[in-house]
This record gives sequence, structure tokens and C-alpha cells, in this order.
Amino acid sequence: MSSVNSRFSDDGWPLLYDYDRILHSYEVLYEEIEANPVEIEVEETPVHIFDYDELVSKPRFFTPPLQHQRNSFVRDTLSKYNEKTGEKIRKLAVLGCGALSLERTLMTNFGDLGVERVVSVDIDSNELAKGLKLLK
Repeated sequence: MSSVNSRFSDDGWPLLYDYDRILHSYEVLYEEIEANPVEIEVEETPVHIFDYDELVSKPRFFTPPLQHQRNSFVRDTLSKYNEKTGEKIRKLAVLGCGALSLERTLMTNFGDLGVERVVSVDIDSNELAKGLKLLK
């Protein structure tokens, strides 16, 4: 058993971590997830949500828009990691993906990055459905 005595700098109380047990727990979880992948069907959102002409135009504060800057930053960071390490990024998880903006931006780079699986998670099923419709 490999335990490490760690201290938080602010309180001085020792904490024991059993890293073998923690690692084993993650391995068990990973095996369970691999054996039983979670897949859900998101019902399609009504088409009227996609009528962008109804939206009131707001003045832009960022040029290019902030979402484009974020997507470019992630794309560049993943590419630099790939070039630096030579490793492929087989699995990609996007948490808080909204309308799949990042996924749509990266689609053309998935092959170069070696991405085989993408998991996109968002609490708003309408946004997910909107993103799926935009992917088609």
C-alpha cells in the first residue's frame, strides 16, 4: 500500500492518501463506463428556435466574437500539445458545450489530432439539439 502523508499549508493537519486505492477506484469506474457507455437520445428542438432573424442584434464587444477566440485558443492548444508530445488525443470531453460550437470548429482537425471519440455534455437539452441540427 502506498500512502503519502500530505499537509495543507493553511492548517497543518496531516492527511493520508492511499493512492493505490484511489487509482483502483478510477480503474473500476473506467471499466464500468467502457462496458456500459451512456448514450441518450435528445429530442429535436422545435424549428422556431433556429429562426435567427427573430433575435435582436446586440452590439458586439469583442472582434472576433469571444466564442471564436475561445474555440481558436482550444484548437491551437490541442495542436501545440500534439506537435510537442507527438501523442494523439484519442478522447475529447467538452463540458458545458452548449450548441457544440467547439466541436463544430474542431471537426476538420479531428483526424490530425487523432480524436476518435467526443463526449459533449450540457445541462440545456435545447442547446444540444440546436448544435446537433447545426452539425447536419
